[in-house]
Amino acid sequence: MQFAVRSRAAAVKYYEIFKEMGTISAEVIMSAPDDRSTGDDPIEEITEPVARFWKTMMAKYGGEEEYNRQVTEGFKKGRNLSF
Repeated sequence: MQFAVRSRAAAVKYYEIFKEMGTISAEVIMSAPDDRSTGDDPIEEITEPVARFWKTMMAKYGGEEEYNRQVTEGFKKGRNLSF
C-alpha cells in the first residue's frame, strides 16, 4: 500500500511511528530537502527530523539516485524493506 502526505515532516513522522510499532514495513520516497528544482513549497521548513532522516538515508544508500532506485525496486518486487 502507498499513501502520500503533504510534507516531508509528516512523511518522516509517519515513518517513525510505523517503525516504532514494528508491525508495518514502511519507507519514504522524497527528494532532497533543499531541492527547489522539484517545485517544492519554498516556505516548507526543513525540520531537524527531516534533515536527520535524509542524512541517514544518504549514508545508507550512498546518494539520492541509489536511495530512490533501491526503495522503488523494493516496492515493485513487493519485498519488505528493513529500517
